[in-house]
Amino acid sequence: MVKVLFSRLLLDCKPNTTYKLSAWLKKGSGSKVNVGVKNYGSTEKLKEVTSSSWTLGTVEFTTGSTNTSAEVYVYNAGGSGIVYGDEVAVVRKVNAASGETMLNDNYITSAVIQSKTKAPYGYYEVRMKAADASHTSSFWLQGNYSEIDVVEAVGNSTRNTHKDTIMPTNTHDFRNGWANDIADPFDYQTNVRLAANYHIYGVEWSQTQIKWYFDGQLIRTKPHSFMHENQYIFLDTEIFEWDGLPGDSLNSLFEVDYIRAWHK
Repeated sequence: MVKVLFSRLLLDCKPNTTYKLSAWLKKGSGSKVNVGVKNYGSTEKLKEVTSSSWTLGTVEFTTGSTNTSAEVYVYNAGGSGIVYGDEVAVVRKVNAASGETMLNDNYITSAVIQSKTKAPYGYYEVRMKAADASHTSSFWLQGNYSEIDVVEAVGNSTRNTHKDTIMPTNTHDFRNGWANDIADPFDYQTNVRLAANYHIYGVEWSQTQIKWYFDGQLIRTKPHSFMHENQYIFLDTEIFEWDGLPGDSLNSLFEVDYIRAWHK
């Protein structure tokens, strides 16, 4: 949450494309707060909120035929005191040229925690309970050109209902850029609903191989010859179209008991 005087962001956009800007807003000691957009190829648009309770403000705009950016902002329109803005999001709705549309008009916020420093070879584990929702609850490591996905659990997919017991693992080799990423996914069948209880997910990473563990049991071993850089550690949630949007289950919790690390 941000106490707002004036906050703005230059956003990369596609021409001839409709977007919806949204933000949760409320006044504090200030009288009103705006969320808005300008410099996108047409007249400035804004939504004003004068409530002291959290209110969703939305603005829909369509970029011009040659515009590739837009300036979005949250602004203390009263000019004094304090107002609040949170969860600012911009989502593409329609591309006028191709006719491409979003699946629906829902708006979704996600979250990520990243380690302050990069981690070397070692053993890393998390004790967590996946969210009972159609989005990932993930524990992973990533550097400049490589990634280890320890788990990307989807607790309650609205499209693939069988995935609630699957522990998806993966590696990514993008030394030649993300367009040429080499992935090596493997799904482990745990036979238990991962959103029902806490489980321990671990990875052992050495100079020559990677091992994945579920509740202390070795479930996958992969030799490697490229993953030698130190990597940041992440916990996050993400939503993927192929698993379906979460709908009413969006308010579920991804719960983490601990993260532990042993360095070699």
